[in-house]
Amino acid sequence: MSHKIMLYAITAVLFMACGDVPTDAGGTGEEAMNDTVPRTVVGYYTNMAVTTDIPSVEVELWLHPDSSFILRTTLRGPDPQTTGGAGSWSMHGDSLLLGPGPSDVGRFTKDGLILGAGRGTLVAPILGARMDVVPAMDLVGEYRFEADLHSFTPCGSERVFPLAVAEGDMGLEALSEKQGKGPLVVELTCTLGPAEAAEGEAPDVYVFPKRLVRVLDECPPAVLDLP
Repeated sequence: MSHKIMLYAITAVLFMACGDVPTDAGGTGEEAMNDTVPRTVVGYYTNMAVTTDIPSVEVELWLHPDSSFILRTTLRGPDPQTTGGAGSWSMHGDSLLLGPGPSDVGRFTKDGLILGAGRGTLVAPILGARMDVVPAMDLVGEYRFEADLHSFTPCGSERVFPLAVAEGDMGLEALSEKQGKGPLVVELTCTLGPAEAAEGEAPDVYVFPKRLVRVLDECPPAVLDLP
């Protein structure tokens, strides 16, 4: 199994760790919680996940106030590679859910965010500049152009992100028209972050494409276990 496939597997297992939780989960983390959980969980989290048979993996997680999340995993070693995921997040008690599962990905304690499957603690959130810019990563998803709007839905997610095609003309619209019906599944090297918003409005998180890596026939199947 290649390092890149391994990295996609690690990213996927962070989506799906621990199993099902009650389906009435909701909330954005802004509401008051118990004494061991921060009042707001919006922020940037990072930690190094240590594995036994491959180089260490750096895990970064952004939780935005518009209920969107960005997950970035970087395989450290002689051939560093970065992949990611994105979608919507919510809270159920002290549990962090990364949709659309719902899956119990982590739990908040007085020590920080504990990832599922005992993968360590992510440090306390760092607000400010680290929330505004997400370093580039490879992301697989469905591109659509409808009603003069470009959008991107990461595979395994139900969250639809606006796509800032002005960042780079990669011919996605032409490729989509050539394919015909259905979304165009692509792997993009991209960044994600909030775009400018009108005064008093919360900014939407956009996908800013940098490079078209490849076109796929369909979204790859979800990977449930680490390699």
